[in-house]
Amino acid sequence: MRRLAGLLPLALLAARGVFAQPVLLPPPRDALERGRFSFDLEPSTASGDAFVDRLGQSQRFPGSLRFADLALLASWSPLSHFALAAEGSFRWSRYAQDAVSASITADGVSGAGILVLWSPSARDAALPVTFRAGYLTAPGESDGFLTVRDGIDRVQFGVHAESSPYLSSRWRGFFDASADSGFQETDRPRFYAIWTRFEIGGCVGTILGGELSVLASAGARIASGAPQEGLVFNREQAKNGFVGPVIRLDGLNGWAGAITGTWDAFAVHNSLKGWSVAAAIRRVL
Repeated sequence: MRRLAGLLPLALLAARGVFAQPVLLPPPRDALERGRFSFDLEPSTASGDAFVDRLGQSQRFPGSLRFADLALLASWSPLSHFALAAEGSFRWSRYAQDAVSASITADGVSGAGILVLWSPSARDAALPVTFRAGYLTAPGESDGFLTVRDGIDRVQFGVHAESSPYLSSRWRGFFDASADSGFQETDRPRFYAIWTRFEIGGCVGTILGGELSVLASAGARIASGAPQEGLVFNREQAKNGFVGPVIRLDGLNGWAGAITGTWDAFAVHNSLKGWSVAAAIRRVL
């Protein structure tokens, strides 16, 4: 019975933040010039080592729970200051109760969506700001144990600001916030989620003519429930705060890259707790 109770939080386990904030965030201001294209590719892996309940009690899983994601975002700017974008993500999930037991796996398209981006800032502004709005879909599925989608269609609004690479200062800063809202359903409350992420650091040198920056990041998520973890306790508010380092490489003639590792370090409530590692590469044409 104790082992069965330990598996309870895994029942209905689904996508861990299907539409979480990506490492490179929205296309940069440079990509919002007429006729330009931007392509982002981001692989990531994450581990859910424990579940923290609504009382703050942490319960480790009796086994290994891993996620691997591949996200793609492509944008096109028909007008200056404005861009249209499409995104999609693929997920592979694996749960193994112990080293000798057979693992349970699931994979497939975890979500897709369309976005509109607009920036009122000039291309060489000291602190360019970009707003975004979009519609994202993640169809549900019948598998109730280990799935790759949370089954929630939503609209998203967000804002992104970052220090301009044209500034002479060696300090860099980034801020991003987004709010998701699901549609009213008869069998559960309306879904919402709010994400924030802040990074600050400095340029430490150059590689291949590009700027290499090392930054510290922190962020938080609050959601109306935990369907993005697919947990049976999904009617309770879910939240978590994370921290971690970020390494960015910018200014490579239209190329950019980043890598980060984050840990769920504070204010974890009704949510999975673990770590994630993500890398990203961007090409602006």
